[in-house]
Amino acid sequence: MGIVVRQSIKTTIVTLFGAVLGAIIVLASTYLLPVQYYGFIKNITNQALTFSYFLLMGVPSTLIVYIHKYQEEPIKKKTLVGFSFLIPILTCSIFFIVYTFLHDSIINHYQPIDRSINEQYFYLLPIFVLLLSLVTLFESYLNSQMRVALSSFMQAILIRVLTLILLVLAGYKIISISTFFYGMVLMYGIPILAMWWIAKYKTTNFQIAFNWRVFNKIERKELLHFTWYHLLLSASLTLLGTLDANMLAFYSHQGVSDVGIYANAVFIISLFIIPYRAMTAASFPILTQAYHEKDMIKVKDVYYRASNNILFATVAMGILIALNLDNAVAILPPAYSALKPLVLILMLGRLVDMATGLNSEIMSISKHYKSFFILSLALVLMILIFNRISIPLYGVYGAAWATSIALCIFNIGKYLLVKRKLQLVPFTKSSFLTILIGILIVVVFQFIPTIGNVYIDLLLRSLIGITLFLAIVLKYKLVSDVYDFVTKVKSSRRLF
Repeated sequence: MGIVVRQSIKTTIVTLFGAVLGAIIVLASTYLLPVQYYGFIKNITNQALTFSYFLLMGVPSTLIVYIHKYQEEPIKKKTLVGFSFLIPILTCSIFFIVYTFLHDSIINHYQPIDRSINEQYFYLLPIFVLLLSLVTLFESYLNSQMRVALSSFMQAILIRVLTLILLVLAGYKIISISTFFYGMVLMYGIPILAMWWIAKYKTTNFQIAFNWRVFNKIERKELLHFTWYHLLLSASLTLLGTLDANMLAFYSHQGVSDVGIYANAVFIISLFIIPYRAMTAASFPILTQAYHEKDMIKVKDVYYRASNNILFATVAMGILIALNLDNAVAILPPAYSALKPLVLILMLGRLVDMATGLNSEIMSISKHYKSFFILSLALVLMILIFNRISIPLYGVYGAAWATSIALCIFNIGKYLLVKRKLQLVPFTKSSFLTILIGILIVVVFQFIPTIGNVYIDLLLRSLIGITLFLAIVLKYKLVSDVYDFVTKVKSSRRLF
């Protein structure tokens, strides 16, 4: 687990630094952009993310899993990489044609107040979809080569720095809003070029071929089946994360303005899941390799330890967020006053999701991935129905409740599936104690009055709350990897 811990920590540090930039961007956006403009750029980003996962056809999962299988067969490895990049280019071209054909129907589906802006920037979406698809593919390849921190840097820092520059230029009228919108999309070409250079010159054997016949009939069938089911699976999981925001633009009476408000709550939730994403990205290649080598002892070790570490990090991040929601509301303009209840509702679903550890990852590489897909598809339909009913009635609150309820149901089903099929359970006695300690710290801090300065109060609450949590966890050795890591750092006086 040494490389996993190091990659997790490096990736978390990069992502946390990126999150600080993200917080600055959110704050600047709320003051420099009208709510409708902010909602529009968030809406087109959500749509591009959703469509890109469909048009990727499940290729990222196939690339990560099978690149290890063909590690000793360079011709097959090159062909796998080649078709992985060819497929989304073809599917994005088809998407552009269909999207153009449905122009009038798409525009008329928006609220009347939003039709003009969506008409003007109609063709930004297919460009954005292609660029995001290529970014996702390069990230998958770099992650498979244990370059997790580098790929995270592109998204967490580089993109956010470019966004902040464009935002300041637009906010102070140095560039037009039209230039800002186009720049927000086209800037993704920069990380694509950077990740291509890293893949080409900093990893081994990044080459492309298109000789499909190097795979025998059984291998081709296996690849197609695996890719097809993971297309549906990844699309289902993506819809669980973006369907609420996408539907807000169409069915909320406030249109894309509500997307802007909801986006700030989603941003805070994205901070909540930073350690989870870093740890799963670092653990998944090791888990995949061990599973393909049929080393079930190692599989169980990675699964249990990673799940325990993820839960610890999730609770720690939850403490930081819960202690500072009032401060977050105080910093933002009055139009974003719905932030606190939205975040608390969304946190409920995400807490259940992350508490189940690597259940999604272990199911995606096992022979039971078809069962996992069926479960995911059923819940996508559920969240679709929930949102269609609740958004017109309750707006952003309806979207938040629909999402959290769906995530809770999904993860209960996922937990039962993993327990039954693989005899793996992510929870231990220490898991429940870790959660209990986190809840008690949050409750106690509700009785501590805030001080006058918002930023000083935020800093003090964060430092005291997280220090208290870490001290208790270390004292009772609730998370063995964390205890071992801190002990090692003390003795060596080195972080890595």
